[in-house]
Amino acid sequence: MRACPSPHLSAAASSNDASIKDTLLTSALIMLWYAASVVCNQSSKRLLKSMGAQSLTFAQLLVSSGCGASVLLLVAAAQDGENKSWLADAIPTSFAQLADTSALAAAFTAGFVTLNACFDAMHVSLVMVLRAAEPLTTLCIGYAFFGTRVPLRRAAALLPVVAGCACSAVGTFRATGLGLGLAIVSNVCFSLRALLGKRLSAKYGTGPLEAFFQLCAVGAVLQALLLGVGSLSGLGPGLRQVLSAFADSPTRSMVLLNGATFYAYLQLSWVCLGRMSAVSHSLANSMRRPATIVAALLVAPVKLTILNWIGMGVACAGALLYGVI
Repeated sequence: MRACPSPHLSAAASSNDASIKDTLLTSALIMLWYAASVVCNQSSKRLLKSMGAQSLTFAQLLVSSGCGASVLLLVAAAQDGENKSWLADAIPTSFAQLADTSALAAAFTAGFVTLNACFDAMHVSLVMVLRAAEPLTTLCIGYAFFGTRVPLRRAAALLPVVAGCACSAVGTFRATGLGLGLAIVSNVCFSLRALLGKRLSAKYGTGPLEAFFQLCAVGAVLQALLLGVGSLSGLGPGLRQVLSAFADSPTRSMVLLNGATFYAYLQLSWVCLGRMSAVSHSLANSMRRPATIVAALLVAPVKLTILNWIGMGVACAGALLYGVI
């Protein structure tokens, strides 16, 4: 007579299958996150020649806002078709929340304006190496203004990042003075985004989809105002530059691709964070930098010295170590 399988064994097998499927899905999402990041960086580099950093950032935020609204509508439709809830959750409910969201959006937008300008000034791979120093600026700003405390051993892990960035930025592959300054400002802005974002989430409980939509929408408004001032004063690029980019069919296609991947890689980062621990997410984000660096060098090869290679490796390893400790 054939023995019936134990209920406990069946439950364990089902749990194991579910765990494997969950791991595979998370791995697929991480790969999509990396791929979207690579496409966004490379398409940004191409568009900067014709659009400039400010106009490109506005286009990215505008397209990303549309993507965010579409995703929220789809989520609301899947939840019994109640489309009212997405609008209520997507809009700040008080002046205080709007003010806090605007401050966060200003840091977020300034970070991408300076990052795009950095792409225009230097090779994408070098920009990504210098961006690896962001945890250092986050540590300093958090300690000085937000009461953040980090164990000494974790702070010490940032020393290789600094040394690696210094080594990678010398020689024929060196950073320009303008590019280095922009990278520093960009890191400061993104550090503020992270610190303000954590405070905003804790204070108002805004979900990741809604929070990112708000950042993009408010950021697009702020950037539109900046471009409008530039148009009136004649001191900077205006909205006409963005409109002309959308009027040209090949450029429009590239802008839409860039904006969609801009939304995808940043939103997928939030989705992956929800599926893993903070340490695992930090590890995955650290590994994204080597992936984007290698992709950039494959797309646009440049001559690197041994010191450059060592610097890139040490900087990425230091960022990885910081995420693990």
